[in-house]
Amino acid sequence: MKNLIKKKNEYLNNLFKDLNEDLNEKYKKKSIIKSTESLNVKKITNLLNNDENIEYKIEVMVGINNKILKKYIEYLDILGHKEEYLKQYKNNNNLINIKKYFENNIFISIVDFKNGKYKLYNRGEFSKHMYQNPKLIISPNNAKSDGYKIFLRNI
Repeated sequence: MKNLIKKKNEYLNNLFKDLNEDLNEKYKKKSIIKSTESLNVKKITNLLNNDENIEYKIEVMVGINNKILKKYIEYLDILGHKEEYLKQYKNNNNLINIKKYFENNIFISIVDFKNGKYKLYNRGEFSKHMYQNPKLIISPNNAKSDGYKIFLRNI
């Protein structure tokens, strides 16, 4: 993920260098593009190889990030944490902040979440729960391909 973000940021920085200063100032305001992650690798790769103009590329990237953000907010709503998250980050709602919120507050097995068991744990309980139930552990690649990357933890 860090490599994808790094490549995206490098690409955008190169694009910004090529633009004149007026355009540069105009598009720097769209910092959500540079400060968020994007999980749709195929679409980003196609976008980087496409010769469309900068406005189109920025619009597509913002759209991808907004779709991912909406999906993660739906996950929070299912888990009963949507209001708490929005209260904490209402003025700065982006993928980085929602990722921080999940890292610090949401501890649930991906398998349990998929099966509709929405019991949340604290960090210690979650580690113990996963150790006692190894069948709940899925590979990171499967989690990412199924759209549950936000739930992955290093325990």
